[in-house]
Amino acid sequence: MNRRLLLVLALAGCHPAAPLAPQALTTVTTLDTRRVVGVVELDGNTYIFDDGGVSVLRAGAVVARDDFGPAAPPSTIAAPTGDGRWVMSALRRVTTEGDSALVEPERFGLAPDATWSGVYGAGETTVATSAHALAVATDGHHVALYPHVTATEVAVARGRVALAGVDHVDVWDLAAGTSRAYPTGPAHVAFVDADSAHPRLAVWTPTRLVLEGADGALHPVAVPGPIASAVTSGARLWVLAAGHVAYLDRDAHALRQTAVDAARAERLFGSPVGDVWVASGGHLARYALGVPGGPDPTWVAQIAPVFARVCAKCHLPDGSAGVDLSTAAAWRTERLAIDQRVLLDRSMPPAGTDLSDGDRAAIAAWVGRK
Repeated sequence: MNRRLLLVLALAGCHPAAPLAPQALTTVTTLDTRRVVGVVELDGNTYIFDDGGVSVLRAGAVVARDDFGPAAPPSTIAAPTGDGRWVMSALRRVTTEGDSALVEPERFGLAPDATWSGVYGAGETTVATSAHALAVATDGHHVALYPHVTATEVAVARGRVALAGVDHVDVWDLAAGTSRAYPTGPAHVAFVDADSAHPRLAVWTPTRLVLEGADGALHPVAVPGPIASAVTSGARLWVLAAGHVAYLDRDAHALRQTAVDAARAERLFGSPVGDVWVASGGHLARYALGVPGGPDPTWVAQIAPVFARVCAKCHLPDGSAGVDLSTAAAWRTERLAIDQRVLLDRSMPPAGTDLSDGDRAAIAAWVGRK
């Protein structure tokens, strides 16, 4: 980096949180699989990487599988072709064709004899890591190489990179050409709202959790016990601590526990729409904030009228679209596809069908896009 700003900040100790009324989680998807190493979602598909390869889910069902061997933690990155995003596991791109998951080598112009073990992305920022160097692209394809820069863990946001080392975390601001060093000891890193204009750094150890505030400093967040796993999910931070799954929404100052049974849970994985995947051995379940055992009042009040006016002609149980969106449960299952097609691509509803800015705002709020 061109300039370096050293910020000395010891992680403050955290005390157990006072008991909170548990928040209900609604099960969206469950399946039995091999031991999971990563989950990413893109264009209506969910890619589940495990110790034998990758499975691809669509509408809660496995539609493709490739047993290419143990997978590296996956990510989505800006396509070097400039067209959309790619799903990556290390330097392998994963696509689908029929009932097959196609795994293709892709080196982004990096030396073919280098061992690039991980690829991470957010927005147009992409980072590849090896045991000897770091490669960074801020426009999807032009790569800057940083030899002798390594990290035990990497997190990427738009224009920012966090590198966890053995005793500190370095955070690079790529646009400004500056960096900060946070003395932490061995730690894990992630960015809340990584794809937004204002991502926030989260750092945790088995006993401490700190979150970047608007002032740029890291502030402690009380946790209910030892942290087994934590993950960011859009604007939400999920934490597995002392057998409890808890979450922290944007601008909140305390974790809220949930009623999900997580006694055997081992690891969490995030979803772009704010949901959480909970892995326990070979069992994987996706949860969303919701109201079990009855209709979702928010969906009934804000989304059902939009569905009846705009979507019902194609998306009833026997509708011409072939995708039933007549219930809140169906919308939860298809949240990622709805987010992509209605809010990002705007390819739905079809041309000639009116969907107002107010309707899109209501859908954005419901799927968790802040």
